[in-house]
Amino acid sequence: MARRINAELVMELLGMGMSAREISRTRGIASASVKKVREAAGAAGLAWDDVRAMNEPEVYDLLFPEQARARDAVAEVDYARVHCELQRVGVNQRLLWRGYVDESGASGKARLSYGSFCRGYAAWVSARNVTNHLEHKPGQAVEGTLDMRENTWLTCHVYAFEFFGGVPARCVCDNLKTGVVSHPRDGEVVLNEAYEALGRHFMCAIMPAQPRKPKQKASVEGTVGKIVTAVIARLRDREFATLAELNEAV
Repeated sequence: MARRINAELVMELLGMGMSAREISRTRGIASASVKKVREAAGAAGLAWDDVRAMNEPEVYDLLFPEQARARDAVAEVDYARVHCELQRVGVNQRLLWRGYVDESGASGKARLSYGSFCRGYAAWVSARNVTNHLEHKPGQAVEGTLDMRENTWLTCHVYAFEFFGGVPARCVCDNLKTGVVSHPRDGEVVLNEAYEALGRHFMCAIMPAQPRKPKQKASVEGTVGKIVTAVIARLRDREFATLAELNEAV
């Protein structure tokens, strides 16, 4: 989606007697765009004094009515809402685009393709010089828990093994303090006693990934990302009173 010409600004500068070259050089507006506005204003017999009281969208629609009609035929996207939603756990542009398609279905208007939706958001962000502030969010797991203390961590392993109906030959985990005492660059990994005992009981090798080596657990990270979008993002607008209620929804 191309960025729309700021027709109001161009009209004002033309009214001040600035040339197309000067407007392009000082305002960063393409000379072809300035020429387009000047020709449209000339064809409509309009000068700056005629549109001074209008806002920018009104000036643009007055000069380019065909583009305005085409735009009105397409369901509008609330990009301010999109921007806010993208800062929530697991929400991505494809998920929001699907929501936009579903919500605008009853309007009878055409809907943006996924690519146009994304380009429109990029233009919205660029025009406002805003960025997303993303932080790590807790709770990125299939089963909800109240904490990630040692007992919870071990219980989650047991539940996972029961779900899969078996135990893997090795279990690759992060270097969380709940399970790993130390993981030196050179030397033996030291697990806490309870985590080590769980590994012995299930005859499963506990092998924490090396620090700052995300590729050693790339498949896990990718799967977590898919789960976050499929579960957490879809439940983002619901509130739960109990852990059992949350897990039932999950």
